Amino acid sequence: MDWFRIPRIGKGPKGRKIFDGKNIPIDSVSSPGDLWIDKKTNELKQLDSSRKWRSPVSTIRGLEEEVGGILYDKGVHAYQTLVLAANVVEADTVTIGDDTYEVEIVNTDTTKNVANKDEAVIDDNTNPAFIEMEDNEHGLKAGDLIRIDNEIMLVLGVADKFVTASRGHSGTTIAAHVKNSDVYKGGGYGEGNIPVGLVTTLTPAAASAALASVINAYSTEPVTAEVFESGSNYLLSVTHNNAGPRDLEVDGTFNGATNIWLGATLVGGTEPSKQVSTIKHIVGTDEGTAGEIYIPIGFAPESIIVQVQDTDGAIKHADIVVSYSEDPSIITVTNDTGDSVINFEATDVITIVAYA
Repeated sequence: MDWFRIPRIGKGPKGRKIFDGKNIPIDSVSSPGDLWIDKKTNELKQLDSSRKWRSPVSTIRGLEEEVGGILYDKGVHAYQTLVLAANVVEADTVTIGDDTYEVEIVNTDTTKNVANKDEAVIDDNTNPAFIEMEDNEHGLKAGDLIRIDNEIMLVLGVADKFVTASRGHSGTTIAAHVKNSDVYKGGGYGEGNIPVGLVTTLTPAAASAALASVINAYSTEPVTAEVFESGSNYLLSVTHNNAGPRDLEVDGTFNGATNIWLGATLVGGTEPSKQVSTIKHIVGTDEGTAGEIYIPIGFAPESIIVQVQDTDGAIKHADIVVSYSEDPSIITVTNDTGDSVINFEATDVITIVAYA
């Protein structure tokens, strides 16, 4: 016998498990209370204590909170890996799609300090920071990276001796800074590039952490960066935020020959193949009178299961007609007509399980 598992997302109603996976025989179901969809009858079923399927399930209240809109097969996100095995140097670059990140050493003394007065103290929670320099001869401009103590900041704007800067750049920690603190600046970076600030530690560990932080904060491409340690090497994994095949190109210029991308584009992505959505709808007065309900849905379902319950939760074996229209994407539930029919009424609860 062939069964279709509902995607597992944790615990279902009353703590029952909701499973994911492929079609499996009934013998391999693990425990009573498991919920399934029978692909042959399109019924929602539950395993009882004698390991027999009870259909339809007496209630699926709460199920829509558990599986609404999730993917049955979520697909795979494309990725690529940058191996950092050697120290980086200033002006090394990493390119991901339209974004180019450039290493900038932030260790040049501006020779101008934070103003030497109590009002110039910088706390550890204000972001951006409003920095009062000792005078307006500091030479800073918007877009510069600066460093005070161990914190790197990105200059957002300058007005005479006052500098506004975004804090904690390149993965550094936002910290308090005393008056008269030294202010350092970077050596500059190419026009249109995104700076990655480092100081004197240029190891793979430091560079990968700074790169990941800047990519995740400033990328215009839909990617996320993570760092993994592999022996003495550090791996910067870049993953597309959306599942599916992606041909996003990656590149870089490195002084260290062992710092390399493992491929020229993101690889390994697959599109989602199944989607399950549940909708619980309380029939309104006008809908009950008209005997027709319209439910918008975000995809074209292959199969639709509809269950009608009264206000006490008892299932009504209603005589209904279910249809789907593609443009706009709507499920229509209509009361059937004729002698001795059971119809949905105002205040009834209609639960729809649709999958594609």
